[in-house]
Amino acid sequence: MHFKKTKVIPPEILAVLQTQFKIIDSIVFPNFDTNWNVLRTFFINTKKQEYHRNDRYLIVHQDTDIYIDEMCVGVNLRNFFQVIQEIDIPFYTLIIWTNHFGLQKEIDILCKNRHAKDRPMLIESFSATPHITDHYHAVDLDADQIEYHAISMMGAGRSHRFALYHELKDLDPSKIAVAIQGHNQ
Repeated sequence: MHFKKTKVIPPEILAVLQTQFKIIDSIVFPNFDTNWNVLRTFFINTKKQEYHRNDRYLIVHQDTDIYIDEMCVGVNLRNFFQVIQEIDIPFYTLIIWTNHFGLQKEIDILCKNRHAKDRPMLIESFSATPHITDHYHAVDLDADQIEYHAISMMGAGRSHRFALYHELKDLDPSKIAVAIQGHNQ
């Protein structure tokens, strides 16, 4: 299977990973976290009969997760691991690139019944290609024109955005403006 380069991981870091591992393929959470069949199809189409010691999938998880009081792991991360287990992909074949510092604790919980050698490699980094730019510019702010204490603008339908929207939509509309997919609330 031909490896699809991700635009999120800086090319220099991707090059180092490729010297250590044979990257089978890559996928980013926004491509599947609202449709888990996309992830199932990805792994069914790239699954190997036998994995070599250095075979790896590159999983990019740099988006917000949802946390429910009863759960000590993110809903999307838990669902991800359930699909991996369902498709019978060895956990050691996963390299998870994330900006969620502390995610190792959640992975340890999700992998508590796995052998120590069958666990994903986690790379925690705040660095991502979209963050490396020289196109920043100053914005003139006219503070007297601010009408709301907060604004929440949500474009594409994503699970964490819907959760936030449902928490915010009932707040005092004179204090917060909420827009989702072009419909103002």
